[in-house]
Amino acid sequence: MPRLGMAVPQARKAVRREIGEAPVWLWRQPPLRFFTLVTAGRTLVIAGLYLLVVVVVREHGASALAIGLIFTLGACGGLASSFVAARIHSRFKTGQLLLGTTLLSLVIFGAYAAASNNAPLAALTALFYAVDTLYVVTTASYSAAITPDELRGRVVSLTRLVALGSHSLGFFLTGLLPQYLGRTRTIVGLTCLLLLATVANKNRTRA
Repeated sequence: MPRLGMAVPQARKAVRREIGEAPVWLWRQPPLRFFTLVTAGRTLVIAGLYLLVVVVVREHGASALAIGLIFTLGACGGLASSFVAARIHSRFKTGQLLLGTTLLSLVIFGAYAAASNNAPLAALTALFYAVDTLYVVTTASYSAAITPDELRGRVVSLTRLVALGSHSLGFFLTGLLPQYLGRTRTIVGLTCLLLLATVANKNRTRA
């Protein structure tokens, strides 16, 4: 019978081996690896969108009620998108959806720089979160389809870790940059990052 002192190190080795299987498997899956990196870059840009919208509407003298209504419409846009996401997903290929949603995100996000009052801000926010929901459904569906059952939990945890790291950094940058660059230059700079993600998706789709 093995002693407890010998069993513990073996158990630790087994845990480390199981944890290490997820990044190794993910690295050997070029499409999923690419989508994970693009999602991290996208999350870096849009993480602080709430804060950015508040900055923009405050510049236009909006009330707290107006801000709440804008975000309510944004949530409605995401909810509406979730109802039709499955139907849209069945009509288009994964690469087409990712390219389309990234391109739409680029256009909508860049339009925030030109928004002049609460009405276009509300419309842009609703559209952006509708597109973002479709992007999330597309990437999640693809990941679930190709990831083996025995690795799914670990792979999802790994991709979530990457996304959450990007989210924290993006929120920090969105809070910092407007103080030094102003909101218009911040939006333009972040839009350029979305442009890089769009170009990367386009090149991937062609390949």
